[in-house]
Amino acid sequence: MAFPTAATTGLPDGVKLTASGDIVVTKAGTVLSNLNVTGQIWVRAENVTIQNCKITSSNYYGVRIDQGLKGVTVKNCEIDGQGKVLNGIGGAGNFLNNNIYGCENGINVEGPVATKIEGNYIHGFKGSASAHFDGIQIFGDSRTMGNIEVVHNTVVQDADHTGVSAIFVANTFGPVNNVNIHDNYFAGGGFPLYFDGTKSSAAMTNVAWNNNYVVKGGYGYEYIRNDSQGHKPGSTGNTMIAGGLSPDKAPDKYAGGSTPTPTPTPDPTPTPTPTPTPDPEKIPGHIYGTDGKDTWLGGTTGEFYHGGKGDDLINGRGGSDTLWGGEGRDTFQFSDRWSAYGDKVMDFRKGEDKLDFHLIDANLSRSGDQAFIWDGYKSASYNGSVQHMWAVKDTARDVTHIYFKIDGNVSYVDLAGTNHNLTASDFYL
Repeated sequence: MAFPTAATTGLPDGVKLTASGDIVVTKAGTVLSNLNVTGQIWVRAENVTIQNCKITSSNYYGVRIDQGLKGVTVKNCEIDGQGKVLNGIGGAGNFLNNNIYGCENGINVEGPVATKIEGNYIHGFKGSASAHFDGIQIFGDSRTMGNIEVVHNTVVQDADHTGVSAIFVANTFGPVNNVNIHDNYFAGGGFPLYFDGTKSSAAMTNVAWNNNYVVKGGYGYEYIRNDSQGHKPGSTGNTMIAGGLSPDKAPDKYAGGSTPTPTPTPDPTPTPTPTPTPDPEKIPGHIYGTDGKDTWLGGTTGEFYHGGKGDDLINGRGGSDTLWGGEGRDTFQFSDRWSAYGDKVMDFRKGEDKLDFHLIDANLSRSGDQAFIWDGYKSASYNGSVQHMWAVKDTARDVTHIYFKIDGNVSYVDLAGTNHNLTASDFYL
């Protein structure tokens, strides 16, 4: 076999495409084939297949898959992010033989569902001056992200300015377990292989990269920071080479088929230290307020914030944060669409708490700072208009999704529960 290239991935020869705009899939078992999509495909149902499609997007994603969905497949597609898309594919499932380019990140695994990433060609990275650039991201999940196989892909980190990695595994959002990375071609970035166990205290177990062809990045081949328990990736049979051959000429020993995850190296035995008696009401790794009036302004990664007994203001800022107000009349504040995106409020109380979006300019095409317009409750297929905000009840997950648009891209915040009966008075718009 040979490593994937543009000639062997993406649209099969002879496929005739039908033009389409944004698509939101809400019916389980849907198959989308032979489409020329200008916009984003948003998958909100299980057992969905997207195949033989060209997707040209300027949204946050090319293909977006709601977390927790099973049986989603994206295969034989061409995804062009035009230098505007954050993640070519975001979610979990089977991602096979796709040609992904023009994005900040090729594939971002999201949620605790088993995932297979095979035969893709990820290259041509583009983004803003502050872009991070990773080929494949596996950043953990509070429910444990695991059972992931990354096999026989080509990832060439050729960003228009300094990229970070071809593949990045970290515990940013929670534990990671059982990740088998083998028989891939990885090149470019600072380090093509990146393992960072210092993003949180969560464990990163049974991670291995074996039999890969690795072309040296700007700083080296692999960057490894053990997790708090001392875990690091297993590594055997990798070819580490400076310069290297192109993907179509590099030696490729892969004969097809999955290989079992190797038996991990036994966990290191840490030096014993006295264990403090924990507060029985507090969860390790979560951040807690006081009995007074607290103001929480988060960092750049997903965190867990708990207000205390006072009237608190909580703004998680960067990352997908999980927020509890606790007692008192609390304000959950969102200062831009990126800080709001994916946050979840766990204990919103109507008539006492407020959802504060007033710092976000709701219409970037108009001068000044525009307020949002509340549309009320809508169906899952509703796509809204710029400057508008609406709610969707997701009874299957017992969640209320709050969506908003500021420039054609949809962002969201979730509230635990579906019986909030939200009105404009619950917001600072």
